[in-house]
Amino acid sequence: GFFRTRKSAFYRKAISYQPVSGSSTYTVEGTENSVYMTLSVPLALSAENKMTSEIAAMVLKKSLSAAMEPAGMYVSVSSNTTIYPQERFNVMITLKEASEDGFASGMEHSTALDALDLIRSELSGLESAEVADNVLKAYKEWLKNDMSYRMKSPLYWLNAISMRHIEGKDFTTDYKARIDAVTADKVKQILAMLNNASKVEYIIRK
Repeated sequence: GFFRTRKSAFYRKAISYQPVSGSSTYTVEGTENSVYMTLSVPLALSAENKMTSEIAAMVLKKSLSAAMEPAGMYVSVSSNTTIYPQERFNVMITLKEASEDGFASGMEHSTALDALDLIRSELSGLESAEVADNVLKAYKEWLKNDMSYRMKSPLYWLNAISMRHIEGKDFTTDYKARIDAVTADKVKQILAMLNNASKVEYIIRK
């Protein structure tokens, strides 16, 4: 009530958008074995789906990390959501050779193609994987703390306010209750979607 405001209108050009389905794989020669994979699925971005997708990314990272450790590789998993021109959930997976410091005797780095096979196998297995109650509870608490930390930044609120008024999306109000509402079945649904996602694989091999 102490500063002037005015109504604003935002116009977007209508576009014809047809996402590409299926998968593409590219292989190049390099100095070390590594794999880069991007998965993308259409997902209606309700607050519930937004929170569920973030927890699904945590489950995926833990599963891939455990699967790749014997292969001498380490995994990085990041995710984001896009609204325009289509609401989607995207996951980026990076797989690189771990440092040989601390390697067990006789352990070697996996080849890039073997590592890719392990990722594919792990993704397909996640459709039937169980998410234990104690694990889900821990992820929920971590996400609540992370959300609380994000909210300390003015940039978070600039984005949240813009999102609310331009996109009609609110991922902030009652976020703790929305996180608590996430179920293991909902997480598994999104993991199953990722296994059948539009996919790009980029392999670098020695």
